[in-house]
Amino acid sequence: MRPDDKWRCRECNEISIESALLSAPNPFDTSDRIAGCPFCKGVDGFDEICDEPQCEQRVSCGTPTRNGYRRTCSEHHPDRKVKQ
Repeated sequence: MRPDDKWRCRECNEISIESALLSAPNPFDTSDRIAGCPFCKGVDGFDEICDEPQCEQRVSCGTPTRNGYRRTCSEHHPDRKVKQ
């Protein structure tokens, strides 16, 4: 994961970047860590958001590219053909 990956909280729908998510030891398994939302403090989960700037759609694919690995929605898939 990269520090600027985007995540949407399943509780409050706010979007945060990876580096802003809260992190703490899992109280049920001390060898694990849990992530929390910096807005609502919820820990019920996150959905990864497309890495294209300004896009807020959920990630549906991952693609290796010359510039690194992309995690995008289907609309912004690097190999998608542009329709005219």
